[in-house]
Amino acid sequence: MPDQQSSQDPAGNTDYQSSSVSQTAQSNPSPIQQGTVRNDGKCDSSQDQRGTNQLYKDVHWLQHAAFWSQIGLAVIGLAALGIYWGQLQQMIAATQASANAVDLARETLETNSSQFDRAMQRTIDQTISQYEATKASIKSAEAAKNAADTRRIFFTTLDRLS
Repeated sequence: MPDQQSSQDPAGNTDYQSSSVSQTAQSNPSPIQQGTVRNDGKCDSSQDQRGTNQLYKDVHWLQHAAFWSQIGLAVIGLAALGIYWGQLQQMIAATQASANAVDLARETLETNSSQFDRAMQRTIDQTISQYEATKASIKSAEAAKNAADTRRIFFTTLDRLS
């Protein structure tokens, strides 16, 4: 491997690099001269500057349009976020109100159920009392009828004896 610091080949020949460069130059002559490329490659810089300025203006306008459209979209997005946040808060409040209504309905049902049970028990007790009172009235009426019959028989018999 050739030594990078010195221009010696592995065999120790110091003229190795210079001889290989001169051989390469002789075997591959360059068809383009250095001065020719320089003179032919030169162009009108003022025309390039005008084209560059126009391109800069076009790109600059597009950059501004893109920037302001992104700002507009950000404002619209923030407005939508605010609207959705408000809707979420309303939904949370409505859900809480519904839960409270369900709890109140459950408590009312339990209260009304126990009140209904007590009212039904009172109605049953009153019905039984009325039934017993009716039975007593019937017995009293029968007793009064028997007493009246007995009295009628007594007075009829008394009238016959007199």
